[in-house]
Amino acid sequence: MLLHADGAFNDYGVQGIPATFILDATGKVVKRHIGFGPGMEKEFQKEIEALLEIVPPKS
Repeated sequence: MLLHADGAFNDYGVQGIPATFILDATGKVVKRHIGFGPGMEKEFQKEIEALLEIVPPKS
């Protein structure tokens, strides 16, 4: 959660709010959502779970 945006709006190309970005383990933006509606949290959960499946476990 970004509380103090400073230059982040420009860095991430925010075009509207709310804006949600899902990043992979390297910090690369893999999903971008502008706005929010009913049921979107389920979509976010699926996207995050899919990313967690491809992250190798730490040894």
